Amino acid sequence: MTKEVSINQRKDGEGFSRDIHKWISEINFVQDEIVFVKKMLNSDVFEPGTANLFERIREYIGLLESFERELATFETGLQRHEVELGTLIEINSEDHSDVETEHMETALRLEQITRKFQMLKSGIFEYTAGIFRKKRR
Repeated sequence: MTKEVSINQRKDGEGFSRDIHKWISEINFVQDEIVFVKKMLNSDVFEPGTANLFERIREYIGLLESFERELATFETGLQRHEVELGTLIEINSEDHSDVETEHMETALRLEQITRKFQMLKSGIFEYTAGIFRKKRR
């Protein structure tokens, strides 16, 4: 998931709002993926006797929970940013360079967060791909 963010790209209130709604959708998707991965890790689908299985699963769940906290912090900041944008639109301000800068920083931060999650998820799937049960019980 790559976004092209241009510092020179000027937006109006509606453009900011569209971005925020898109970002909220991306956050919701990542949260759904986290739920799926945690359920998979907590299920009984792995080969018994896999060396250090319990420890690795606990480690991955801990990393997911840490990431969830980071995502929640970002989401709180995004909600604050959305309120600021609402105020900007309400007063119909022409000078919104501060908000525009924060908007671009928020876009970059979301890109970093989603990239971090993709790497975490890839690591989990690389580990678990080879240890799924071959036969159902």
